[in-house]
Amino acid sequence: MKSCPVSQSIDAPGAAQFLGSCLGSSEESESANRLPAAFGLALFRIEAGSASLELELGDRAPDAFSISTISGSPILNATQWEAGGRPTRTSLAWMDTKPPTALNVQWFDQGEPRTAYWIVNVVDASSLPAPDELTGLTLEELLEVLTSARPVFEIVMDLIGRRNAGRPQSRTAEPDPHRRVDTSRYLLKRMRRASDAFEGMKERLEQPVSSLDAVRWRLTGPVGPVALATKLISSEGEAATFMVAELAATLRTVRWRAYGSLSESALQFEVAGVIRKLHAMTYGAGDVPSLAGYVESMFEELLN
Repeated sequence: MKSCPVSQSIDAPGAAQFLGSCLGSSEESESANRLPAAFGLALFRIEAGSASLELELGDRAPDAFSISTISGSPILNATQWEAGGRPTRTSLAWMDTKPPTALNVQWFDQGEPRTAYWIVNVVDASSLPAPDELTGLTLEELLEVLTSARPVFEIVMDLIGRRNAGRPQSRTAEPDPHRRVDTSRYLLKRMRRASDAFEGMKERLEQPVSSLDAVRWRLTGPVGPVALATKLISSEGEAATFMVAELAATLRTVRWRAYGSLSESALQFEVAGVIRKLHAMTYGAGDVPSLAGYVESMFEELLN
């Protein structure tokens, strides 16, 4: 009960009358300029690794306007738009690694200068670059993230703190001489460690999901199966293809919990695409004849 807000009981709720809005309007909101209707959608998209801004402008655009980034870098003005034939949609290359959240639009209304923000939407949120803190994870750190029950951001912040403090992730002195032996490179121990990470990844994937963007982010994001497979192939040598095949097999057993308008067929289409990608990643990675046949047969079964 202590968490409930302060309130006052009403004897006859049916007879209660609301006398006005509880939300006051500020001078800033009343004086803020409204972006002209001619400025439609501003979209950020990434295709084939190239980023671009797609700006929608209608025929009733102001005679004089300029569009710039929030920091002031020019993007497009009325003269350039006119010279291009007044297109309904203008596509511009975006060179920054991160998308803009909004653009700054300036124009004249009855001779008076006006300024407003033009909000930028993202076509496919899963295509957005991951934060640097996540893309810079080593294989050991990614395995730690996946095998922990803590939220990802908490583990990553802890890892960053350890890096900044210069504390290596080393074991304390062990009195037992048998336990002093570094078995981290033994295949069975490495496979057991990877299997624990696969199960942790599976648990995260089985959390409720309601959009394809979220599914794609989970599958191809910095803590998803594609990222894990990439690090396994670069670090695990000849055992990598076997581990990636086991990762794909784990992915096929995920019990997805789709909600909202997300269809099961669309979800499974994305999963099948990732399994095909994992299969392609095994080509030429640690060609061991004794494992190659097993890996190929496993992927053949998973893709049928």
